[in-house]
Amino acid sequence: MALPARNIVARPQDQLYTAQDFELMPQFNEGYELVDGRLLLKDMPNPEHSLIARIVTRAYDRFDPNEQSGRMLQEISVKLNVKNTPAPDVAFWKADRKPSRSQTAADPPDLAIEIWSPHDLDTTKRQQAARDKVRRYLEAGVPLVWAINPANQTVEVYRLGQPQPAQVLSINDALDGENLIPGFRLELKLLFETD
Repeated sequence: MALPARNIVARPQDQLYTAQDFELMPQFNEGYELVDGRLLLKDMPNPEHSLIARIVTRAYDRFDPNEQSGRMLQEISVKLNVKNTPAPDVAFWKADRKPSRSQTAADPPDLAIEIWSPHDLDTTKRQQAARDKVRRYLEAGVPLVWAINPANQTVEVYRLGQPQPAQVLSINDALDGENLIPGFRLELKLLFETD
């Protein structure tokens, strides 16, 4: 018996679900995402990936310990539309839009952060899938997306209405919270320092 392709649930490939269906399924709490109506198993993060997510969230926590500007969370399901419920690596909501504890899936964030693993970029098809995820955030109205690429120590900054990166930051640059998190800055070298 052939094993299913990596990241694809062992279900008929033509089986489609809605975000509402997904929230009621056991897979919702088991590391899956809903992408274009299909269940995909999200890869487990490696240490570098987890450390970068931690550095970002800790920097925000130090900047705004009382969450007056908003709330930043890791690996939370967000309902973008009826066919897409991804789990950004890190996401931020302004104070007036913070997700409540009772929500199953949060509303689209104001900032979505994706940390690309070598696996995300090792083939043209996977690179396209990583960029499609960014595109879905923008199409759902997410104003700002940061795509962090540890392999080449860059961050692509996407803004609503701009399908291509508005900026590509390198090791000597800093992430800027812009008008979403005024005053928040994070030097990229802190993301990519070795142990």
